[in-house]
Amino acid sequence: MKNTNEIEKQLKRKADAYIEKKANEIYAIHQEISDFVGTSTNFIDYITHFNSYDSAAPENKSNHTAY
Repeated sequence: MKNTNEIEKQLKRKADAYIEKKANEIYAIHQEISDFVGTSTNFIDYITHFNSYDSAAPENKSNHTAY
């Protein structure tokens, strides 16, 4: 029979694995959005005016984002 410490350790490992999985999913979503928008992933980028951003040339899109 397992004692309380073993059960607690198993639950902690399971919780840690779940948290790591969810963090990786969130990062992948952030990466996908950054790739789509064409901005860096070092900061959270905010589009200041979407119509200007949308019509800008790819090399000028960063002019329409704020950090």
